[in-house]
Amino acid sequence: MHYARGGAWRGVGMVHGLTVVAALTFGFGSDKAAAEHELHDTRSDVRPVVTPPDLSGPTAEEREAKQRGYFTDTLLTDQDGRQVRFYSDVLKGRVVLIHFIFTNCTDACPAMVQKMMAARAELGSEFAKDMRYVSISIDPQRDTPAELRNFAHRMGAVDPEWVFLTGSQENVDLIVKKLGAYTGEVENHSTVMIAGNVKADRWRKLSPTVSPKGIAQHLRSLEKTEIFSAQPVPAIPAAATR
Repeated sequence: MHYARGGAWRGVGMVHGLTVVAALTFGFGSDKAAAEHELHDTRSDVRPVVTPPDLSGPTAEEREAKQRGYFTDTLLTDQDGRQVRFYSDVLKGRVVLIHFIFTNCTDACPAMVQKMMAARAELGSEFAKDMRYVSISIDPQRDTPAELRNFAHRMGAVDPEWVFLTGSQENVDLIVKKLGAYTGEVENHSTVMIAGNVKADRWRKLSPTVSPKGIAQHLRSLEKTEIFSAQPVPAIPAAATR
């Protein structure tokens, strides 16, 4: 595996008759124009959106320090038993698609993995360039690295840029909370996907109903996103997890 070497969901609202979730602040501000654009997105496969850190003015080093400060370098363990730092080893510099699993799941988790594999096929060589899938176990007491590795092989989800993560309950809970997806119940975990361009601090929350082609389109779009300045936007109250 090759490794590259912030927030709560603010809620559910209705825009143009569609349910949208806004805004994952990651502890910073957001770009008003960009957020307004995303909140008026009429595609039914996306729940826009995650607002980025304020990138006006700081140097690249300062921006990176802000990102690391929010996401943290909390230690997790991958499916090969290697300890990784969440920001520096998993997220930094990547376009990522993050979702949440537990290996004893027999319905939603396998279905989402299959959908992500189809999106991976749709992306082809674009995926290997600078994209990464991140599957985080929300049942780390049972999901050892070996269990994650077996799950990945059973699903056919084996790729140098597909990282399955577990760790101590405390560390996993911290990261899941940072990502706004904590429920405290394994069987009632979030089934949304979080897509983001880490370098540009641009994030989206994708519905589990999005098609593989739709996932690929979102990742391509994020890959082209430039770094921009951010201004605060109002939050919309109360988020759904499933």
